[in-house]
Amino acid sequence: MTNWREMLKQRPLKVPASFPDEIILLEIDDAVLLPKGQLPLTLDVKQKSPFFKALAGDRLMGVVQVQKAFSGNPTLFKTGCLARIVAFSEGEESAPFTILSGLVRFRITEEFIGIDGARRAKVSYEPYSFDHIEEDEAVTNRDAFIETIQGYCALLDLHPNWDEVLKTPDEILISALSMMCPFEAHEKQALLETATLQDRANVLTALMELACMKKQSHFGQIH
Repeated sequence: MTNWREMLKQRPLKVPASFPDEIILLEIDDAVLLPKGQLPLTLDVKQKSPFFKALAGDRLMGVVQVQKAFSGNPTLFKTGCLARIVAFSEGEESAPFTILSGLVRFRITEEFIGIDGARRAKVSYEPYSFDHIEEDEAVTNRDAFIETIQGYCALLDLHPNWDEVLKTPDEILISALSMMCPFEAHEKQALLETATLQDRANVLTALMELACMKKQSHFGQIH
């Protein structure tokens, strides 16, 4: 398995200059966006203003999950993902719809309200500079990982195309499951903040196995 920490010490990665250090924030509930992932999103009232400001600019914005909601600005988690707006549609009677593509994770260092009224942040990409490294082996036991996915899908009565699942590369499969599975907000955030893809696969496996064990325990108590 690749030792990422040693690799970074030997060959530190530079953050691409195209990534801004000040970004508009888009607050989302119970969802995360991962690098190289895509998030389809129907915009609610509070998301429209920051979204259209980003759309009129460089089409970049920071997707951050809400940690706690209050009457004013909600408290956000400190780690999010820089996103590029890659698709947008708006009907006369339907809510605006967009697809956001994940680029790189960031850490919020300072929040502020811009002169345009948008919630913005100064961010650092340094903690996640390894997002650009391709990991050649993410799952050490692919068969066991697939069995865990099958058990979790059975729990939720989901019926994916297993031929397609089996052909999907580790990184795409892990990212898709991390974003799509109905985990709690803090569990999704844990998946977002994992250091490597291997770590994310381990956390994802643990969450799916825990959900299955809870279901089995509940079923046993009933019977």
